[in-house]
Amino acid sequence: MYITTRLPNPHYTPEISCKVNVINFIVVESGLEEQCLGIVVRAEQQNLEIQKNEKLTAITKGKAEILALEDMILARLNDEKINLLEDEELVVQLA
Repeated sequence: MYITTRLPNPHYTPEISCKVNVINFIVVESGLEEQCLGIVVRAEQQNLEIQKNEKLTAITKGKAEILALEDMILARLNDEKINLLEDEELVVQLA
């Protein structure tokens, strides 16, 4: 059974939502431009595509590292047993 709608963000009742899979087939101009540009770059200059993928991987790893450091710092700040001013490792990490 297929249900289609022209609403940009349809709202279904919980009974319907838990029994169906909602698939969004909206196509936007910017997404098509990105895909076309990616195809052209891949065909014309593969080294640029490789560099882009490496940079995206590095950015993703950096974001994950930042989140891990934030979680560790917050955990240490929430620890009541540690005096914040005497914890040199925490002060270095905050700096």
